Amino acid sequence: MISTDTGHVTGFEALARWEHPQKGVLGPQVFLPFAEQADLMERLGQVMRHHAFAAMHQWNRVGVVVPRIGVNFSSEELRDPALIDRLKWELDQNDLTPDRLTVEILETVFSRRPDDVITRNVISMSKLGCCIDLDDFGTGHASIASIKRFDVSRIKIDRSFVAKADRDASQQQLVSAILTMAE
Repeated sequence: MISTDTGHVTGFEALARWEHPQKGVLGPQVFLPFAEQADLMERLGQVMRHHAFAAMHQWNRVGVVVPRIGVNFSSEELRDPALIDRLKWELDQNDLTPDRLTVEILETVFSRRPDDVITRNVISMSKLGCCIDLDDFGTGHASIASIKRFDVSRIKIDRSFVAKADRDASQQQLVSAILTMAE
């Protein structure tokens, strides 16, 4: 991520990709449904955090300044009552403070019936100092009240709304309305 105001790097996002031996690099839309079906989402999240935090630790050691890393959290991970303790341990193992982590949560997680464990975990991560980003905004029908409840730091507008915004006036109006609401 690069700040449009300063041009400086503000962070990176850890993204899962599968390097298939015949098909090449596959995006999450291809393999995540299989990971969900096999109940591997929590494990995938742990591996993603491990690699993301290890990279941040290495960058710190060599003096490369990366303020934050964004990591996606699945609803399965957010339902884990031990998530906060595990997250604190993982950050501590890599000498990272919670403010260096941006927790990215899909809007669909917010739009489902409120789950007490999910609510507690998201609020606890925010209180810990993590930034909370609402990912793929516009796809999950989340209410404004549920978004406000979680102290969202940033809304990431779904790509379907911004893909043609440079040449489509109606898309520009929609993005402008979303930005006004976010402010």
